[in-house]
Amino acid sequence: MIGILAYKILMCANILFSILISIILMIQFIFGMHLLNNKKDSDEELVKLDNPHPIDINDYPHLSVIIPAYKEENIIDSIFSKVVRLKYNPSKIQWIFALEPDDEVTINKIKETAEIIEEHDGLPTKIAYKDKIIHIAYNRSGLKTKPAALNEALKIAVGEIIGIYDAEDIPQEDHAEIAAKLFMEDKRISVVQFSRIAAVNYGNWLERGQKVEFEIFREIYTNMSKKWGFAPVLGSGYYIRRNIIEELGGWHPLHPTEDIDLTYRVLKFNNNYKIIVIDKPTVTQAVPTLKQFIKQRLRWLKGGIISIPKTFIGGKKTIYVGLFTSIATLAGVIGSLWFFFSFLSNLLMILTGYSKELPIFVSILANVPLILLLTTYSIILSKIISKRKNLTRKEIAFFYAIIAVEAFISIVATLEAIFAPTKWHRTTHIPILLKQITGNNNHSSIIMNFLPKIFNSNTAIPMI
Repeated sequence: MIGILAYKILMCANILFSILISIILMIQFIFGMHLLNNKKDSDEELVKLDNPHPIDINDYPHLSVIIPAYKEENIIDSIFSKVVRLKYNPSKIQWIFALEPDDEVTINKIKETAEIIEEHDGLPTKIAYKDKIIHIAYNRSGLKTKPAALNEALKIAVGEIIGIYDAEDIPQEDHAEIAAKLFMEDKRISVVQFSRIAAVNYGNWLERGQKVEFEIFREIYTNMSKKWGFAPVLGSGYYIRRNIIEELGGWHPLHPTEDIDLTYRVLKFNNNYKIIVIDKPTVTQAVPTLKQFIKQRLRWLKGGIISIPKTFIGGKKTIYVGLFTSIATLAGVIGSLWFFFSFLSNLLMILTGYSKELPIFVSILANVPLILLLTTYSIILSKIISKRKNLTRKEIAFFYAIIAVEAFISIVATLEAIFAPTKWHRTTHIPILLKQITGNNNHSSIIMNFLPKIFNSNTAIPMI
C-alpha cells in the first residue's frame, strides 16, 4: 500500500509539472511562430545600411571598444586582430583591453607583441600595435569577473558609444560604422547588438548541436528586434550608449549573465529604449568538450534563474524577452522535475506490481511536455532550415541532445542560484583549428577554444 500511495503522489507531482511546462512551451511556441512568420519589417524599421546619403566620417561619434581578457596569452594575435579589423575613423575610436593586474602571462605576452608607450607600477597602461593605440584598464575591484573588469574599463573610456567584444570573437569589419549610423539616426536606440553564430572546429556532436542552437536564436532575436524594437543583449558583439550604461550604474559585477541583467535594466529604465539586433554575425566559439559545455551552461542557466524576478517587473517588454531567456531556463528546470517524477512513478509501479490502468487522459497529460517539445522545435527548425539552408539532419539531432543535457544542468544551476549565486565559472581560450565558417557570409579565421576557470565570492547578488 505504501508503494502504491507513493506512486500516486509521484504521479500527481508529475502531472502538476507536466501542466506547468506545457503552458510555458505553448506560450513559447505561439510567440516563436509569431516572430518567425513576420514577413514584413515593422514601422520601426532600422536605417538602411546602404544609405543613399552617407554620413561624413568626421560626424561619427567617438567610440570606446572594450575587450575583456584573462589568461588569454594563447590568443593575443586574435585579440589584436580585432583592433586592426574594425574600420572606423582612427581619430574617433579608443581601444581598451580590460585585464586583471595579476594576469602575468597575458601581460607578458602583450609586452612581447606590442610597443609599450606608458607604464604604471610596472604594468603597461598604453601600448601601440601597428598604427593603433590601445589603453589598458586593470580590474582592481577585487572581483575577478568579466562585468567587474568592464566597469573598470568604463572609467577610462572617452567614447560616447561603448563597444564590447569577447577575446575570442571575430567581428565583421563594418560593425562599428553600422552601429554609429544607427545611433545617429535614432536617439531611442540604446543598444546595437550584432547577431552571433557558433564556429564548428572539431566537428563533434556538441559543436554541431550548438551551431543549430545559435541559428535558432539568431533568427528569433533578429525577428524580435524587427517586429518589436527590442531583443536580449547577448554578452558581446554589441554597442551601448555611454550615458545609458552610466545611468544604470554599469554592469552588475557579480551577475553570472550580466548581459541578460543589462537587458532587463535597460528596458525597465526607459520603456522607449530600443535594443536592435543587426544580422551581420559576430563569430564565436562553440564549446568543443562536454566538461566545458556543462560549466559554461551552468553559468548561463544560473544567471537566467537569478534574473527571473526581473522578468516580471519591467512590463510587457521584459516578459517577452524572458520567454526566450529566464522563463525558458525555468522551463528547463520544470522539465527536469517532470522527467524525475515520471521516472520514479513508473519505477515504483513496476516494483510494487501496481498495474491498475490509469485513465487515458492522465497518461496523455503526463507525456504532453515531450510531445510539445518535439513539435515546437520541429516546426520552428523547419522554418529556420527553409531560410538558412545550412543545417543538416544530424546537426538537428545533436541539438536535441544538448537540450536534454541543458535540462539536467538546470537542476544544478537552480541549486547554485540558491546556495552559491556568486560562484563564477570563467572561460578562457586557446587557438585551435582554421575553419571555414558557415552562414549567410563566409569567414575564415583562427577560432578559439575554451578552458574554464572557477572563481568564488561571498557577495550576494541583489534579485531586483
